[in-house]
Formats: sequence, structure tokens, C-alpha cells
Amino acid sequence: MRTAMRRCSPTPFSAMDALLAGPTASEQGLRLRSAIPEGTALRSAAFVAPGTVAVDLSPELFDATGDELIDAMAQIVFTVSALERVSRVQVLVDGEAKQLPRGDGQLVAGPLTVYDFPERVANSQPDYPAMPSLEAAQPKNTSATSS
Repeated sequence: MRTAMRRCSPTPFSAMDALLAGPTASEQGLRLRSAIPEGTALRSAAFVAPGTVAVDLSPELFDATGDELIDAMAQIVFTVSALERVSRVQVLVDGEAKQLPRGDGQLVAGPLTVYDFPERVANSQPDYPAMPSLEAAQPKNTSATSS
């Protein structure tokens, strides 16, 4: 999952509204996409406790299944958690808590955190250590010749 930065009001509702708008033309040009199904509507997004935001969405969220639903949940949690003072996100559907997947596929009805999606975090590290060049692996000739 890669991050797309946008300017919006630093509120849960504005952040979710921007996410649900889908990728811009320039983001699409970078091959970014949203896993959240088209037509998913935002009912509300607000703090319900210190550090916890409840995001209420329409049932179209469930048009995504399997890995797509996990990706959608990760996008929601990462988007809202990027705001100050947010560490947990409770996703509701039509005002009700539903069993929704964490990154490992386990279903939970409670708040989620970015730590529930460790494999969805963009990593700047290469998959494998860099291979040394052949020049670096060759011993240097340090012998001196005299005439």
C-alpha cells in the first residue's frame, strides 16, 4: 500500500471524504487505486473517545470481500490514524459495529489500529540485502614490483 498525500481539513470527516472521493487523475497516472468500493458513502466520522474515531459507512463497503476488504479497512485505518490524536478507528456500517477483518484476516468488531495491518505498511527497504559488486569482492593487488 502506498500513500497519497492530499490537503484537506485535519478532521476525521474531511480525511474520510477525501479518501472516498477516490484517486485523482494524477494519482491514477501513478497507478494508485482505492480498495474501497465505489458508492460507499460516509455517514459520519468523529471522535467518540480520546484517541478513538468512529467512521460510519454505508453497506456498499461490503461490495469488497477477501483481500480487497482487508485493503479497504487498512486504507480507512491508515487515513484516519494519520490525524493528530488518533490511535484507534472503529468502523461502523449503518451505525452498527460489524465483524471486520484485520490484516491477518481475523474478524473483529472493535476498534482497529495501524498495528493490525503490519503487512500493509509501505516499506522503503529492499526485499533482500543488496548484492556486493564484483569489484568489491575481488582482492586488491597490493604487491610492489621493483626493477
